[in-house]
Amino acid sequence: MTSKRISGVLKSKTAMVVYLLIIVTAFFGIWNEGFLGTENIRAILISMSLTGMIAVGVTMLLICGEIDLSAGAETCMGGIFVVLMIQAGIPWPIALILTIICGGIMGAILALFVNKVGLMAFISSMAMISVYNGLAKILTDSQNIAIDQKYASYYTIGSGTIFGVIPVPFLIMAVLMIIYGFILYASDFGRSIYMCGGNRAAARLCGINRKKITTILFINNGAICALAGAVLAARMHNASPIAAAT
Repeated sequence: MTSKRISGVLKSKTAMVVYLLIIVTAFFGIWNEGFLGTENIRAILISMSLTGMIAVGVTMLLICGEIDLSAGAETCMGGIFVVLMIQAGIPWPIALILTIICGGIMGAILALFVNKVGLMAFISSMAMISVYNGLAKILTDSQNIAIDQKYASYYTIGSGTIFGVIPVPFLIMAVLMIIYGFILYASDFGRSIYMCGGNRAAARLCGINRKKITTILFINNGAICALAGAVLAARMHNASPIAAAT
């Protein structure tokens, strides 16, 4: 039974993607000696971390049968919020927490339009992109806002490393993926998410409150996007009104 299960895993679509990744990595490693160098691998891990963090929240929504096209704009706003608060003298750990809360509020606004007003998530999130892009330009006067050097300790979450090897942004992404992977595959809430996305009628007959679940997921997605924006701002040492905005 175990051998059949292992064989099934090795022949799965996920395994095929892993095989392809190994082949591509080996090809570029042979073609370019510096491709597998420590600095290049570190740069790749840092650059993929932003997309990976945003993907966590968006994936939860997609599984549930919803979508948030304004994730990039929410990420942009997260970077602006955290930098404005840091520049105002708020310690960056507190500013980071407040930024995540602001992200949750952005997600709650979208949930309000979808679950209370009755608008489609596709349309609502498209509209919010314009709202957040405009607000970003107002708050920054269409200029990048640099983080003062006296707050340089904040840079750690964007470009720092653990033990000089693992980039902090990649570690944050990995932790998020592990936590939400556990929620999806080992919790009643995760199974409810799958049921809502797979069969709404069955979910309703089972007593699952789909609106409650989607509201939680929209709030969760907004919070994660804001965190990603804060990490991007720390990496770039400034907040931009156009960073990850689309």
